[in-house]
Amino acid sequence: MIVLAGTLARGGYKKEETPPTPTLSWEKFPKGLLKQISVGKSGLIWGIGTNNHVFRLNSAGTDWDEPTSTALLTQVSVASDGTAWGVNSDG
Repeated sequence: MIVLAGTLARGGYKKEETPPTPTLSWEKFPKGLLKQISVGKSGLIWGIGTNNHVFRLNSAGTDWDEPTSTALLTQVSVASDGTAWGVNSDG
């Protein structure tokens, strides 16, 4: 699987299965813009919005959830076991 993230100005994402599906199109992130995106081995996609809030694409791939947290992050990474790790502005 390949996940592509658009530029900050467009804030889009595309989840591409392997082998590629030619009809798959770019999707607009519905909650503003994404400035950073990460995907784990299981295919779950996590992202950081321009407001530094964390978002996760649900397992059905139909909606973005905002996990209950007051953390504002600058980066999110997903480990191979699906664990999400975040970094705030303090490092």
